[in-house]
Amino acid sequence: MRDDRIDPLSAPVNDLQQVLTQGFPGRERDWAERVAAGLGAVEAALRQHAGQSETPDGVFAAVDLQRPTFLRQMNGLRLGLTDLLREVRDLSERVRQAGRAFTTAAPRGHLDQLPAPVARAAVPHFGELRAEVEDFLGRLRQHREEETRLVLESVTTDIGAGD
Repeated sequence: MRDDRIDPLSAPVNDLQQVLTQGFPGRERDWAERVAAGLGAVEAALRQHAGQSETPDGVFAAVDLQRPTFLRQMNGLRLGLTDLLREVRDLSERVRQAGRAFTTAAPRGHLDQLPAPVARAAVPHFGELRAEVEDFLGRLRQHREEETRLVLESVTTDIGAGD
């Protein structure tokens, strides 16, 4: 198991992947609430990861900033973190909206009255939402692999100083 201070993303990502494997037919609202909560945890962990990456002992600390190629790659990854944060927020909101489509209004006053009508909205396609969250997790995994690759390349590249 990895230390959350070193890798704050592992546990929330694994938890979200577990939620995505669960069926939603007949439990759409509950599934959407659990996915939204999982996305919220991933967002918080991603914010923590982004903040840690900027510290002197963060993920980019070992990158050779004197090499323009590494500096460009690092800046691209930093921008990528911003994009991933925006994407996870947007996905979370869409999942919450999908769950609201399955929320019933409480009856007003007496129990024998019908509930207040809710606004018409398209019924969300939960299979597509699941696929979008899985795609996001794939992009997040790829981003993390690129971070690791950059650090490894930076620390193992020999600039030809001569032996």
